[in-house]
Amino acid sequence: MKQLLLILAAVSASASASASTSASTSASSWAAEPIEISAKPEASLVAPGATSAHVLVRLRAGQAPEAAGPLKLNLALVIDRSGSMSGAKIEDARAAASSMVKRLRDGDRVALVSYSDEVRVDAESAVINETSRAKFLEAIAKITDDGSTNLGGGLIEGLAQVNKHLGTADVNRVLLISDGLANRGVQEPKELNRIARESLQKGVITTTIGLGTDYNEDLMTGLADHGGGNYYFVADSTKIEPTLSDEVRQMAATVARDVALHLELAAGLKVEKVHGWVPREEGNTFIVPLGDFFSGQLRSVLWKFKLPEGLKEGSEIVLGPIELTCNAAGSSDGKLHRLTTEPIRLKVSADATAVVASKDPEVSARIAEIELATSMESASQLVAEGKFEEAQNVLRQAVATAKEKGAALPVPAAADLMSAAKAAESMQTQAVQAATSAEGAKAFTKGGKAGAQMLKKK
Repeated sequence: MKQLLLILAAVSASASASASTSASTSASSWAAEPIEISAKPEASLVAPGATSAHVLVRLRAGQAPEAAGPLKLNLALVIDRSGSMSGAKIEDARAAASSMVKRLRDGDRVALVSYSDEVRVDAESAVINETSRAKFLEAIAKITDDGSTNLGGGLIEGLAQVNKHLGTADVNRVLLISDGLANRGVQEPKELNRIARESLQKGVITTTIGLGTDYNEDLMTGLADHGGGNYYFVADSTKIEPTLSDEVRQMAATVARDVALHLELAAGLKVEKVHGWVPREEGNTFIVPLGDFFSGQLRSVLWKFKLPEGLKEGSEIVLGPIELTCNAAGSSDGKLHRLTTEPIRLKVSADATAVVASKDPEVSARIAEIELATSMESASQLVAEGKFEEAQNVLRQAVATAKEKGAALPVPAAADLMSAAKAAESMQTQAVQAATSAEGAKAFTKGGKAGAQMLKKK
């Protein structure tokens, strides 16, 4: 288990160091806008037979203005109190909830919801002050474990509590904790994802914390992806408290809300994939919601496009411009910030040498990282299915490919890729040990998928 957590730490370190290189098309001023955006293609030239092209968008949040006061938070903490939470899990969940309430500032707003067979509002949404804080702590102390897992009902009630007070705070978020499988109420992942996605469009983010090794990691990841929030794998219940603390710390440092990318597609072009993110289509426009950004945060979005057929030598393909929209956190003017990249122009060339020479090493490295993350995800699923040797082979090949590609790139561009390859190499060793116990296999699956998601979303 410790080694699996080291894998997550290695991937996280790679993610945090990801944007040390600057992208080519800057479209904003840090002093004037809450986020800086840039975009560039994998290659400026494409062969006549090319079927796809990648574009990397880099996003960098600025610093909150010195004159800005503390942001007001509007939160709902949703806690699983089913029977599987008995013992240390429910005790640590209560302790983490109490610590969070104590850390919240006067003026923040929070609601407390818990769920087992039925959903219970343990404390209605209220502004934190000396009196309400004591009431919340008292309500937390009364939460006990029993029954099944109505996760969907807990999510819906948590969102309802936050929605009641939209417009009164700068950051709106539901924090949902679960250690088990949804087996009461709304259980279908597609429906739960829809609920989270629609709430995100209203400005309410969903963050999920998967506790232990018996919950459905695909469901919890999906909720976070569609809800614009973070997903955490917490193997040890004593780590709930620092996880909640980190999440609240990020929320308090938010500089941009409702961040989204918009791209109107030219005729003949299609979006094949937006790696790590959940886009939606509105007519001919693709929208990629990215949630909120905190001070200094770096993030990348890799697009894969399907190119028109019958490309001819000398012709040009235009991608973009890509527009970013967001609201500045803490601002009362209601201004919607809009930033755009320059259009990305790809020329069709039959000169194979020139096509290769036009490749951008930073984008090539990011594509290789995404490929590695996909292999890590696949290996994790194979272990869940008991296919341990296949998982080892997938990781072995993925590591070899990543190292080969990294060796062909300039050192600065390849640094993160090589770090991620080391994490995948550690996973390969752990895949052998995962075969020795059912618990080890479950921990491997959750740790591997969480690591892959970090790498895709960095």
